[in-house]
Amino acid sequence: MKKISLITLLLVCFIFNISESLYCQIITTIAGGVIGHGGYWGDGGPATLAEFGGFGCIATDIHGNIYISDGNNQRIRKVNILTGVVTTIAGTGTAGYNGDSILGTSAKLNNPGWISTDIFGNLYIADSYNNRGRKLNLTTGIITTFVGNGIYGSLGDGGPATTAEVNGSGGGIMDPFGNFYIIDVRKIRKIDAFGIITTIAGTGLSGITGEGVLATATPVIPQGGIGTDAVGNIYFSDSTRSIRKITVSTGIITRVAGTADYVSYPYSGDGIAATTCHIGPLGIAVDNVGNIYIADISNSRIEKVESSTGLIYTLAGNGIIGFSGDGGLATACSLNYPEGVALDSCGNVYIADFGNRRARKITFDTSCTSHAGESLFTRIVNNNITIYPNPVKDLLHIESKEDASCKLMTVVGTVLQQGTLNTGGNSISLKTIPVGMYIVEITGSKGNKTITRIVKE
Repeated sequence: MKKISLITLLLVCFIFNISESLYCQIITTIAGGVIGHGGYWGDGGPATLAEFGGFGCIATDIHGNIYISDGNNQRIRKVNILTGVVTTIAGTGTAGYNGDSILGTSAKLNNPGWISTDIFGNLYIADSYNNRGRKLNLTTGIITTFVGNGIYGSLGDGGPATTAEVNGSGGGIMDPFGNFYIIDVRKIRKIDAFGIITTIAGTGLSGITGEGVLATATPVIPQGGIGTDAVGNIYFSDSTRSIRKITVSTGIITRVAGTADYVSYPYSGDGIAATTCHIGPLGIAVDNVGNIYIADISNSRIEKVESSTGLIYTLAGNGIIGFSGDGGLATACSLNYPEGVALDSCGNVYIADFGNRRARKITFDTSCTSHAGESLFTRIVNNNITIYPNPVKDLLHIESKEDASCKLMTVVGTVLQQGTLNTGGNSISLKTIPVGMYIVEITGSKGNKTITRIVKE
């Protein structure tokens, strides 16, 4: 009966031409399929047969590999996208701190929490009880501290991030310009490319979070998730049960999801303005065009806020706490207090299904999986556009399903090249462009935009 039901639902999606809608995606388990009680087992074997102590946060790299913060086991674990094998890449299993500039597998962690990656091949770890942010070079395996001196606090603005006091449990993310942002004690703090730390949001005091004012002039109470879009705007979840946005060009803070009245349950429903919806956001992810993906721990759902409309929709979860639904439609499955969410370059969504001690995947683009894990390039797939390779050395290839205009810009908006794209394949020569990070902006015939960042090697 389950197979018939699924086929029927998929047929409905096909008949009504909504095969790529938010409601017709399949969910599967990709790690932690063993029913257990939070143990540690399975390194060197299939991730779906492994046991994990927790799934507080999840991340992906540019090749599609998956990283899991296994905090209860004091480890960071990796799932190879090509083989499905899980291994430990940081942490010994013993809580503590034993120094930097050593192999991640020899380094002690202390309740590692939020993790994120950059496009340069680094993994960032919130080393919570060590009050540090750690950086793991995924090529060399060497771990270092990039923020925090080990003391809990929020002092040190204007100086080196490594000598500052921080709350090590907060999330972090790198923007397109190489700046890193962390959630701290009633603050959002920025570590620039020179390693200097400053506060960009929050006064350090408790109080009601303002809207439409300078982020540095109002209290903030961030928790868990933080993300950035292609132009560097910052998004974070806060304990008023909402998501805030800091517009990088103005420093103004606004609310983009949630009611901010501390009411998170029950979920108000799909297709309404996100700012009128009751949600309990913890982990978030933001794509290049500003769509927000929410791990709604209060309602055991994954939701998406569309940047173009401001409306909210359910991607996964039926609101019933539990485990069910693998191989079926994501919106019909049961999740168990999801804490984290991540995206890959194909637009697929990964869930840290905390209560089920599993990592789960919502597949959006099955045609893109053939490119996952390739060491030479990754593809960016968004709307009607496919861009590759990234990083790029000489030729940037852009496949478009419609005629469009294209701009290649520096990270501060200086236009280096612009022209038109034809339907089909296009190539842009970057041979004379210096090594660095750049922004590609593509505008379709109906005004739809794709904005993404690329790296010239």
